[in-house]
Amino acid sequence: MSSIAILGGNKQYNSYSLNLTNSAPDQPTQVGEERAKEIHDLFPDRELSLSQRITRAVTHPIALCGLFQGHFKSLFFVTGVKADLEHSKTLLLDIGGEEIKIPSSSGSMISAMYFSAEKFHEHIDAAFIKWKAILEANPRLTAFWEADLEGSDLRELMRLPETVLEDCSSHKKVVVRCIGANNLFEANPQSIFQHLYRGIDHLAFNYQGLNDSTGTPSYEATCADAYNCTKYIMKEKGFSAEQILMYGTSMGGGPALFTASKIEGTDVFVDRTFSRLSAVRTTAIAAPIFRYLAENFYPFPNEEWIKNVKGRACVLHGKDDSLIDRSHADRLVISYVESRSSEAGQDIAERSFIEAKGGHYGPSSGDADYSWYADAESQKKFSNFIKDKTISDNTI
Repeated sequence: MSSIAILGGNKQYNSYSLNLTNSAPDQPTQVGEERAKEIHDLFPDRELSLSQRITRAVTHPIALCGLFQGHFKSLFFVTGVKADLEHSKTLLLDIGGEEIKIPSSSGSMISAMYFSAEKFHEHIDAAFIKWKAILEANPRLTAFWEADLEGSDLRELMRLPETVLEDCSSHKKVVVRCIGANNLFEANPQSIFQHLYRGIDHLAFNYQGLNDSTGTPSYEATCADAYNCTKYIMKEKGFSAEQILMYGTSMGGGPALFTASKIEGTDVFVDRTFSRLSAVRTTAIAAPIFRYLAENFYPFPNEEWIKNVKGRACVLHGKDDSLIDRSHADRLVISYVESRSSEAGQDIAERSFIEAKGGHYGPSSGDADYSWYADAESQKKFSNFIKDKTISDNTI
């Protein structure tokens, strides 16, 4: 539960995004015993004792407020946030976003949106005129969308790559995006555009208990949600594991790596994530409590999960990241490389790591150029990873 808000994401959206009620699903679900057992078997050692359950319940509201990092402003509702999210949702629907509800193993409903790259390219010209007008009328959205108002077309407005990866009708690939903590997919249109513009379909979702997703957030729930969503697109959209790229940002790196370790053949890209949650920097006064909770209730053993990824993996680190330092990325890359020791002759480490400009958070939280989207070199390397080329190859 506290894993949802302990680190990462866009800090100002905490209060609005959390759905603290264990509400009923929006519609009846057909989650059979086999599906429930399948998810339960993913966490065979996660049965908590009564005392552990009490401890987690007591710490839940504190952790949800992000208190461990001193984010006291997260206790207050930020005026205008709901309107910003509604603008973004409208924007996403304008480019052909398909709203869907995916059943979780617990019977809750995961709020998600599926995007076709082909539809995106059909809608971008008309959408540009509308979006720029919205941005000019609402300057605060410029940081929210990570946009450049000086842009003369959609590519420049949303800082998209100069060259499309390939014709979107010539292949079939999809990104399953696992967002960071304190965040919603509606608050990250930029990340969705980056993949669609490259001709890659995109599935975005909110973890249980966030915004329109029902249920209660927890360590197990975030991982199971990513797994469920991936299984959904394989069954309902016809994607094979080899066509899927799990993409996890910050805390979302955990669910992404977890899913990639369970569904053989999927690739994974983790963006500014940690090797183990308990090793993340936090305020000195809260460090002992944070470590205890992370080790006992929210372990996210990413360093172990990445060893079991059979597909390709790439780790991105922000040079100025004050929350997750370089050592986390190094440990993840080393663990992955060592697990692939049989691939002699290939420079696995070189194509499994990107160091980008910027810090951990977004522009609205003070990191002006936190994202690799603003780094041309990192853009090239990411495209090369997608195209299964060596990361150091600068052709695009």
